Amino acid sequence: MADHHAIAEHRIRIPKTARFYTIGTVDDTVQDLWYVCHGYSELAGEFVTNFSGIAARGRLIVAPEALSRYYTNHAEREVGATWMTREDRLTDIEDYVEYLDLLHKQITSAVGAHPARIRLLGFSQGAATATRWAVRGSIARGELILWGGPIPPDLDVPRDLTRLRDWRLLMVFGKRDQYATDDAIATELRRMEDLNLQFDVIAFDGGHRLDDTTIKVLADTP
Repeated sequence: MADHHAIAEHRIRIPKTARFYTIGTVDDTVQDLWYVCHGYSELAGEFVTNFSGIAARGRLIVAPEALSRYYTNHAEREVGATWMTREDRLTDIEDYVEYLDLLHKQITSAVGAHPARIRLLGFSQGAATATRWAVRGSIARGELILWGGPIPPDLDVPRDLTRLRDWRLLMVFGKRDQYATDDAIATELRRMEDLNLQFDVIAFDGGHRLDDTTIKVLADTP
């Protein structure tokens, strides 16, 4: 006998408009393409200003905004965005990987060719986002910069690791980052070594934030 009071979970795919910001000219001069993923509770329009100092001909910086916005301060009505929460997280991950792939397709179609250099930079929560996109998305290889955030613990072994080894990995953290304690850094470095991942590390004198000088160093690194 059917239970007319049963609660069932369902899903439906819907069209949704996503927002992103750019620094640079979207044309066929682009050779150095950056995707920069903001952290938890940030907005892409504010986040992308951190990269104004490396604007240059042939370089395009693209800052996608996470799909879920919310009030971070109800009294001041301040707004932030998040890439995912623990609620229905796998669906959110699938959605943002597909979104970022569509964004990349649109960008590369507009610049007319595949750029010589592609860099994915993720800050804090955005580090996990950038990593998941690198291993599950359509970009085959490039540079993956994890700034103030670890490789997410939910990687599929060995499938995701096989993809990840095609990327040049770089970890960046502030020496006074409250989340990047000595123990946390040591644990993450051990984990990456155990996974047989090759990576470089840059530490700067600062907290859980981006750093103009370090960004310029990354931009100038061959």
